[in-house]
Amino acid sequence: MDLLVSLAEWLSPERLLEDPRSVEGGAYLSVAVALALIGILGALLSTRAQLLSRGNTLHEGLMRTYGTWLVWLAVFGLLATVVRYANAPFFSKRIWLALDLMAILGLAAYFVIYRLTTYRRDLERYHENLRAQRFRLASHPRPRRSRSGHRRR
Repeated sequence: MDLLVSLAEWLSPERLLEDPRSVEGGAYLSVAVALALIGILGALLSTRAQLLSRGNTLHEGLMRTYGTWLVWLAVFGLLATVVRYANAPFFSKRIWLALDLMAILGLAAYFVIYRLTTYRRDLERYHENLRAQRFRLASHPRPRRSRSGHRRR
């Protein structure tokens, strides 16, 4: 119960919006390291999606989308952490880092909800499209007209 009370005090609007003071302890450094790791993971997912997906274009698209979001959110969080250490008047408030962490958690929750609800249907559509492409009868290409049949101006 004490943990919930301390968490509520830490997330209270007065604390999040108060003027910056010196940075307390190594908590911000730990958050910065975690955000850097999240950013590296996101960069790998977005730039190397083709290698990691093993030719599955559905997975490749998901990796690029979520990886790009992770990179942007991690960069924003790192910027908020650096500004917090600099004690800038407006941008070093705790609210910016709290919003960034909530956005990362929201992105993770959105991915879990997508995975549990829509992913199976999208994967079935992907496999149906592959099957249709594999067994599609080759259409006969239209014969090209000869160049000599065109009128010249």
